[in-house]
Amino acid sequence: MLWAARNGHRVVLKVLLEQEGAAPNTADKDGRTPLSLAAERGHGDVVKILLEREDLTPDTPDKEGRTPLSWAAGGWHGSIVEILLARGDVAADTPDRDGRTPLSWAAESGSEDIVRMILEREDVTPNTRDGDGQTPLLWAA
Repeated sequence: MLWAARNGHRVVLKVLLEQEGAAPNTADKDGRTPLSLAAERGHGDVVKILLEREDLTPDTPDKEGRTPLSWAAGGWHGSIVEILLARGDVAADTPDRDGRTPLSWAAESGSEDIVRMILEREDVTPNTRDGDGQTPLLWAA
């Protein structure tokens, strides 16, 4: 399932998810879930398929503390960021192990649209400092 999600093989992913005992939250050695891998690579159709599952946890952090939203925000995948932010069970301001939030990843990548989408959420603190003391504004600069 991880490889299908990472590589955007939506048909294969659907077949795997139809199997009894399919576990969409299964993580690799780095704690990356199928949703995290699909979000990072910009596979929106795969993300949508996974999010249809009631047994999926959409905000699962990997070993570095990065969530699927964080990966999508840092990778210029605005449509995926929009999908994730529309859900009530995805926190928009979750810091990773280095204290970086999805906003700081979006700011570093230079995506104005994604930065604006994240800032529209009420649960986002725009001046959060990461472990190095940098804010999203400093990452953008």
